[in-house]
Amino acid sequence: MDLAVSEGPLGPSATTARSGFATARMIEIISPAGFEKYFLELAEAVAAARGFPDEATMGSLAGRYGLSFDLAEVPDLVARYGLTSPV
Repeated sequence: MDLAVSEGPLGPSATTARSGFATARMIEIISPAGFEKYFLELAEAVAAARGFPDEATMGSLAGRYGLSFDLAEVPDLVARYGLTSPV
């Protein structure tokens, strides 16, 4: 089972787990309003980069919304499940 912790301005706030390869769906409810703009800016950054944006772009975007990302586990997850890494 893989766990992912989401961390926002108020600290660690959510953990998601998926233990199989079946399609999963998730609804994320964010309060207070305004954080939805992060996803709009992220979509613009992905479109501009024609793929995953570089670290500087992601860092700048994350900083504007009080986010931090820890991608240290990505290489292990990619190897373990035969994935294609976005980073």
